[in-house]
Amino acid sequence: MKKALLIIIAILISASISAQLVIYQTYTVTGYETWDLSSYPDGVLIQDQLIIDNGGLLTINDIEINFAFQANVLVKIGGKLVAYNT
Repeated sequence: MKKALLIIIAILISASISAQLVIYQTYTVTGYETWDLSSYPDGVLIQDQLIIDNGGLLTINDIEINFAFQANVLVKIGGKLVAYNT
């Protein structure tokens, strides 16, 4: 029983170390950006605000984006947010 428990703990630690969730306090998009599995395989966490400036375009494709409590998205006039399978 102890051996099985140690194996489970080792697997959980290994999984948590390999996770590469990207955390942004505030992130501003000023140009053209694409967030997908190749750039953010384990997703993104926005802690405060995601801002898309005038002239900015953020395309999100097939990834999970999480927001902390009371975090928000601000798309300014002239900015664009496009999301596919997200």
